[in-house]
Amino acid sequence: MLIRVLATMALALVLEAGVFAVWHRDLLWLRTADVSSPSQRELFVRHAEKTLQRPKLTRAQLEAIANRAQRVDAAYIEVQALELITAFGAERGL
Repeated sequence: MLIRVLATMALALVLEAGVFAVWHRDLLWLRTADVSSPSQRELFVRHAEKTLQRPKLTRAQLEAIANRAQRVDAAYIEVQALELITAFGAERGL
Protein backbone atom coordinates (compact mmCIF):
# COMPACT_ATOMS: atom_id res chain seq x y z
CA MET A 1 0.00 0.00 0.00
CA LEU A 2 2.81 2.41 0.90
CA ILE A 3 4.59 1.67 -2.37
CA ARG A 4 1.41 2.40 -4.32
CA VAL A 5 0.98 5.76 -2.53
CA LEU A 6 4.62 6.72 -3.13
CA ALA A 7 4.40 5.69 -6.78
CA THR A 8 1.25 7.79 -7.22
CA MET A 9 2.93 10.79 -5.59
CA ALA A 10 6.01 10.37 -7.78
CA LEU A 11 3.85 10.16 -10.89
CA ALA A 12 1.94 13.28 -9.86
CA LEU A 13 5.21 15.13 -9.30
CA VAL A 14 6.56 14.14 -12.73
CA LEU A 15 3.28 15.14 -14.36
CA GLU A 16 3.28 18.51 -12.59
CA ALA A 17 6.90 19.18 -13.62
CA GLY A 18 6.06 18.29 -17.21
CA VAL A 19 3.06 20.62 -17.31
CA PHE A 20 5.17 23.40 -15.77
CA ALA A 21 7.92 22.90 -18.36
CA VAL A 22 5.45 23.03 -21.24
CA TRP A 23 3.50 26.01 -19.87
CA HIS A 24 6.63 28.04 -19.09
CA ARG A 25 8.91 26.84 -21.89
CA ASP A 26 9.45 30.36 -23.23
CA LEU A 27 10.56 31.63 -19.81
CA LEU A 28 12.79 28.60 -19.28
CA TRP A 29 14.33 29.07 -22.73
CA LEU A 30 15.05 32.75 -22.06
CA ARG A 31 17.01 31.87 -18.92
CA THR A 32 19.22 29.28 -20.57
CA ALA A 33 19.55 30.43 -24.18
CA ASP A 34 22.92 31.01 -25.79
CA VAL A 35 22.41 34.06 -27.99
CA SER A 36 25.88 34.37 -29.47
CA SER A 37 24.85 33.76 -33.09
CA PRO A 38 22.51 35.97 -35.16
CA SER A 39 19.96 33.17 -35.58
CA GLN A 40 19.88 32.65 -31.81
CA ARG A 41 19.46 36.41 -31.37
CA GLU A 42 16.39 36.34 -33.64
CA LEU A 43 15.02 33.39 -31.70
CA PHE A 44 15.59 35.31 -28.46
CA VAL A 45 13.66 38.30 -29.83
CA ARG A 46 10.72 36.08 -30.82
CA HIS A 47 10.64 34.38 -27.41
CA ALA A 48 11.01 37.69 -25.57
CA GLU A 49 8.21 39.34 -27.55
CA LYS A 50 5.93 36.39 -26.87
CA THR A 51 6.85 36.36 -23.19
CA LEU A 52 6.31 40.09 -22.73
CA GLN A 53 2.71 39.63 -23.88
CA ARG A 54 1.96 37.31 -20.96
CA PRO A 55 -0.53 38.78 -18.50
CA LYS A 56 1.49 37.76 -15.44
CA LEU A 57 5.24 38.17 -15.16
CA THR A 58 7.36 38.63 -12.08
CA ARG A 59 9.80 41.47 -11.64
CA ALA A 60 12.68 38.95 -11.70
CA GLN A 61 11.50 37.59 -15.06
CA LEU A 62 11.24 41.10 -16.49
CA GLU A 63 14.71 41.99 -15.20
CA ALA A 64 16.15 38.82 -16.72
CA ILE A 65 14.61 39.67 -20.10
CA ALA A 66 15.88 43.27 -19.90
CA ASN A 67 19.41 42.13 -18.98
CA ARG A 68 19.55 39.55 -21.75
CA ALA A 69 18.13 42.05 -24.27
CA GLN A 70 20.83 44.53 -23.30
CA ARG A 71 23.53 41.90 -23.89
CA VAL A 72 22.21 41.04 -27.36
CA ASP A 73 21.61 44.68 -28.30
CA ALA A 74 17.84 44.38 -28.63
CA ALA A 75 17.04 47.82 -27.29
CA TYR A 76 13.30 47.80 -27.96
CA ILE A 77 12.87 44.53 -26.04
CA GLU A 78 14.87 45.99 -23.17
CA VAL A 79 12.71 49.14 -23.19
CA GLN A 80 9.49 47.10 -23.16
CA ALA A 81 10.72 45.03 -20.22
CA LEU A 82 11.85 48.13 -18.31
CA GLU A 83 8.51 49.84 -18.93
CA LEU A 84 6.73 46.81 -17.53
CA ILE A 85 9.06 46.86 -14.51
CA THR A 86 8.14 50.51 -13.95
CA ALA A 87 4.45 49.68 -14.24
CA PHE A 88 5.00 46.72 -11.90
CA GLY A 89 6.50 49.05 -9.29
CA ALA A 90 3.80 51.70 -9.70
CA GLU A 91 1.12 49.05 -9.36
CA ARG A 92 2.53 48.04 -6.00
CA GLY A 93 3.28 51.56 -4.80
CA LEU A 94 7.04 51.17 -5.04
